[in-house]
Amino acid sequence: PDGLLTESRLGLTAPDASGLASHLRQLADSDAVWRGYSNRGREYSVANHSVDRAMPRFEEVFRAALTGTRGSA
Repeated sequence: PDGLLTESRLGLTAPDASGLASHLRQLADSDAVWRGYSNRGREYSVANHSVDRAMPRFEEVFRAALTGTRGSA
């Protein structure tokens, strides 16, 4: 819905079953395409969801919960 998958080439979206089947065939038929999506997905996950990256956000939420205030999270 936000375009992240397609804009960043992290994945494929399909409006219907036929589109999904087409994308699955594309991935199954091309090792290079499969590896490209896989590598970009892994890189995105590490850059945005690693413990070092995510923990400050969790800490902010936990502190806000303990103090009864709302942070920017």
